[in-house]
Amino acid sequence: MGNSLSKLNKIIKYDNGYIYTIYHQYNLLYVGSTVDFKVRLSAHKTNCYNVKRPHYNTPIYQYIRSNGDWNKIEFKIIDVYYNITKQLLNKIEGDYIRYFNFDKLLNRDIPGRTREEYREDNQDKMKKYYLDNKDELTIKHKIYNQNNKDKIKANRSRPWTCVICDKTIKTDSKSKHLKSNKHINKSNNQ
Repeated sequence: MGNSLSKLNKIIKYDNGYIYTIYHQYNLLYVGSTVDFKVRLSAHKTNCYNVKRPHYNTPIYQYIRSNGDWNKIEFKIIDVYYNITKQLLNKIEGDYIRYFNFDKLLNRDIPGRTREEYREDNQDKMKKYYLDNKDELTIKHKIYNQNNKDKIKANRSRPWTCVICDKTIKTDSKSKHLKSNKHINKSNNQ
């Protein structure tokens, strides 16, 4: 159900979409987006003070509780979009977060960012994490492979068709095919 709702939200057009900021004593803390500003403000306050909420310990709410409480926080609508999808609104929010410099904000993530963009943005962190946890990750990987031999084998033997070469091969040969001269030459000639 949640996945279907997520797909539906991408195609529904909302009358209004808001990009807003949260400030504390003229310091920009957070950039957000919403299709219902009053409801979002209420959700921020609930998330900040209700220990049972899953977002209670996110950086923005920890900061608010530690720095003068709710009364010193200022919300500003910085842009309004009309007849917009949630997907596009999230992408625009992500662009604003990058513009204001994600590393200086208390946002947890950048909405609309693809997995590839995340990896590119966090290469150094991911490499450090891998090096710091290499032994543990290796053990987990071995255990997973051992417990899922049949599933892995079935996945590797699935057919995959290259749209450039119009050739069908097993999935485990995909990487080799993509590096082949035949594939590279056809790719360059398109």
